[in-house]
Amino acid sequence: MTNPGSTTTNPIQLLDRYYNDKRGVRVHVIRYDSTTGEVIYLRDGYEHGELTKPINRFRAEFTEVDV
Repeated sequence: MTNPGSTTTNPIQLLDRYYNDKRGVRVHVIRYDSTTGEVIYLRDGYEHGELTKPINRFRAEFTEVDV
C-alpha cells in the first residue's frame, strides 16, 4: 500500500480503496500508517469515526473490490 509517484518519506500514506470484510460489508480505506503498521478505514454508518486494524489482520479479513 503506497502512494503512486510519492517521493516523500511520510509514514502516513493516503489511500482511496474499497474492501469487503468477511461478512461482505464494504469499507473505505483512507490511510496506512507505516510507523504503527495499521490500516485506517471508514465503515458506512459507523458513528464513532475512523477504525484501525493491523495490516496482517486486515489482509486476512478483507478483500479488495473494484468500485
